[in-house]
Amino acid sequence: MEDDEVIVLTRTPDGGVGRLNDLPKISGMRAEQLLTSEYFGLSSTIDPDVQLDIARLAQGVATDPDRAIGIEAKELVSRLTVGDSATAQIIHDALLRYLREREQPTDGLSPNVRADAVEAVLQALRKSQAG
Repeated sequence: MEDDEVIVLTRTPDGGVGRLNDLPKISGMRAEQLLTSEYFGLSSTIDPDVQLDIARLAQGVATDPDRAIGIEAKELVSRLTVGDSATAQIIHDALLRYLREREQPTDGLSPNVRADAVEAVLQALRKSQAG
């Protein structure tokens, strides 16, 4: 994005919508950096419910270090979006799928789960570049 390509709208005291002027230069900023700047008021771009669950999990571990968190942590991680680009997100999804399939019994699965996962990533990347 270039300077002047982003506007910030604010709620006016009378309930209308106004435009915030004199924004700083944003050239070179990533979208996440812009959204977490003081102009948008977000402390994070993570879903607030997920962020709260992370805090609860951390608090639980802090108060009980021997607490078993395997299933709770896996569920929480599965709700996170990893990656700043479509390509990174595709690779992350393929990696999760590969790891899930690798942990399942081998009945009916290809003996080349890893190679299949790599091929799936390549196909997805080719598809995203063509589209």
